[in-house]
Amino acid sequence: MPSLLQLSRDEQSLLQAIYDADGEITDEQVVLLENLSKDLTHKTDNCVGFIRATEHEIEGLRRTEAELAARRKRLEYALQSFRNYALSVLGADGVKRGETGVLRWRWATKRKLVIDDPNPENFPEPFRKLVPARVELDTDALREHLESHANGKRDAVILYREGTEDPLAHLDPPTAWLEAR
Repeated sequence: MPSLLQLSRDEQSLLQAIYDADGEITDEQVVLLENLSKDLTHKTDNCVGFIRATEHEIEGLRRTEAELAARRKRLEYALQSFRNYALSVLGADGVKRGETGVLRWRWATKRKLVIDDPNPENFPEPFRKLVPARVELDTDALREHLESHANGKRDAVILYREGTEDPLAHLDPPTAWLEAR
């Protein structure tokens, strides 16, 4: 069967021939027009069927992707929960690091300093140091200041821009890792 484009062109050519003949239609043109109409209807029905089937398949793939993403997140959470449990058990006696035959663990002794605002000019003077031709952050002074204001080892400590609620830097809670070989 000819393509949809070819059927449409054939129909347009036939209609133009009828128009050029001042509307005079021969029996042969009537039969040809009916056949073209049937073929066009059949072809457009097939196109609609293809579009609907493809849309249905795409929607099914979207649902599957969402289900797989949710499953992956559940597994990641379960794994992290288990790691946290294992680390709490392994570190219960105060041991900061250890190794068994197939398992290694370590508790961080230093908290990670996170700079929320990359512009040193926004920080108070004690946390800036002058490097030839530019100002840089003095991360050692900043870390010391934040750690001195922490109530506990796991508390979040945030330095805000003066007079605002915009964070400049903060200390993340200490981290730990667990590795299975």
